[in-house]
Amino acid sequence: MDKKKEVHIDIKIDENDYQDDIKIIVDILRPEWPKGQLQFKIFTNGITNKLIGIYYSGHYSEMLLIRIYGNKTDLLIDRKDEVRNIRVLNKAGYTHSLYATFNNGLVYEFINGEVLTPETVINPEIYWLVAKRLAQMHLLDPREYCPGINWGNAHRESIIWNKTEKFIDVTFIDFEYTGFNYQAFDIANHFAEFVGVENVDYDRYPDEAFQRSWLKIYLQAFNKSSSVSEEQVTKLFKQIKKFNLLTHFFWGCWALIQSQHSTIDFDFLEYAAMRFNEFFKCKNSNNDSSELTTQL
Repeated sequence: MDKKKEVHIDIKIDENDYQDDIKIIVDILRPEWPKGQLQFKIFTNGITNKLIGIYYSGHYSEMLLIRIYGNKTDLLIDRKDEVRNIRVLNKAGYTHSLYATFNNGLVYEFINGEVLTPETVINPEIYWLVAKRLAQMHLLDPREYCPGINWGNAHRESIIWNKTEKFIDVTFIDFEYTGFNYQAFDIANHFAEFVGVENVDYDRYPDEAFQRSWLKIYLQAFNKSSSVSEEQVTKLFKQIKKFNLLTHFFWGCWALIQSQHSTIDFDFLEYAAMRFNEFFKCKNSNNDSSELTTQL
């Protein structure tokens, strides 16, 4: 079949007994792959879904990624919107291809690289690319890529980076939380990820100097001008400081819901408590709400 043609496969995959069903998907999408050489890879970075890769010997880069939706994640995630967003952002050249949907998941393109960590996200060679790329995504005109619909690109992204001898590149993946939102909320979510998820350390949260450096790069790309005033940087910095509160509240609520439904081995209740504690800590030290007006 045409590798670029997206299909729907009427199958529901059990996250604990998935191999036979995934092989059925391979038969449909990649019938030429040798059946006796298929190999599976389990990805463990995520705490929303189960992600499994399948490829055949010697062809790791051609891997198909099979994402099995986490239990009851539709309580927070609109899966139809997610699929639409992937299509639109792929068309615009900002993310991976979508090969297929199935009854409880997606099949999409594997992008070889490394997921950003709390250590690499502050690497000067990388963070300026992230800031620039995010600004470019925020500038996308939905009328061009999705006529008749107004929507924002406010995602809490995972980011893949790849380094060759000549250059470093970054790609955003995982758009299940994309939706209408504020520019500053998106950036605040990115900064909040600096502290980690499994081994949270709030000492890693970027200080004002780092944020200003990052925001200047972002605004240069967003304004399409190398001339960015300190006033512009300060305005966005203050907005992000306010929206940082909402990131803690949002993910605290998310973790409470996950604690009741998710089958993933992760202490969601502890994580919820941590995020709510940080919410109240930031709230008590940040009572002025006069700067919440922001750009979309």
